Amino acid sequence: MIVECIDNSGISLPDILLSHQGWSRSMIFEQVTVGKSYIVYAIIHVKNIPCYMVCSDYFDGQYITYPSLLPNSLFKTIQNLQSKFWQLNQDSKDLGFKDMLYDKYFYGNLVEGYEKEVQIFASIKSKIDLENT
Repeated sequence: MIVECIDNSGISLPDILLSHQGWSRSMIFEQVTVGKSYIVYAIIHVKNIPCYMVCSDYFDGQYITYPSLLPNSLFKTIQNLQSKFWQLNQDSKDLGFKDMLYDKYFYGNLVEGYEKEVQIFASIKSKIDLENT
């Protein structure tokens, strides 16, 4: 799945997401650039709002930076083909790779740089990237 950033400000945030992780109407999501396309690695619902897991503009492949979960209101869908590596979590309606869906600590550990999670993400990222080239 590929999406294009159409807004990187908090102006379009749904009310329910205001204050989530300090999000506000006045903020700028500096991880993404308006007009740029991004591959989606998972779709995770935050307060029932779909958020896309994308690699930011600053993602360097060395995992000094990490993928971000950003609200779908910042994007428009360019290509809606779901990855063959995605699964659906029936309970949460989230879509993504198994570790992201069923290990509640996976994303936190990934952004903290834990080696196991970084390696898992690097592997799945390369497979999903190949699908979208």
